[in-house]
Amino acid sequence: MAIDASSTAGGISRLLGESTLTVATNSYPNFLLAGANREVTAILVGGQAEPRTDSFIGPIACQAASSVLYRRFFLSAAAIDSTVGSSEVTLEEAQVKQAFARASDETILVAASSKLGQRAMAVGFALADVDLLVTELDPTDPALDAYRDAVELL
Repeated sequence: MAIDASSTAGGISRLLGESTLTVATNSYPNFLLAGANREVTAILVGGQAEPRTDSFIGPIACQAASSVLYRRFFLSAAAIDSTVGSSEVTLEEAQVKQAFARASDETILVAASSKLGQRAMAVGFALADVDLLVTELDPTDPALDAYRDAVELL
């Protein structure tokens, strides 16, 4: 599986238990979280350090992210709009996430509901390209109505 550089998606690492998995990420903190489990093989996707997102970006990160095949890619977003989809604070961050997604069977967007109805600078994913949107809200919450027809909710 792959996990982006967000703390939200990184929280998935805490839920792995004693799973025998390979986890790739472009985040050093998320790499450490995943690697703390002795059953997990953690892979750090390198590249240019991006201090605003505490991640690795650029052509090296994109190439490394797309060099492994993943069953699932867990990502967050700086913002999620019902028309535009997800968006990021930098174009380079969006590009690395897109590279992970191209190599993944499933793309799962995990985000706090505070990100809904917002837009950031760089386009990430159309909602049609996301397999599942996970928030802390009950899937029947009216705040998710604008997303209901575009993506599966959990």
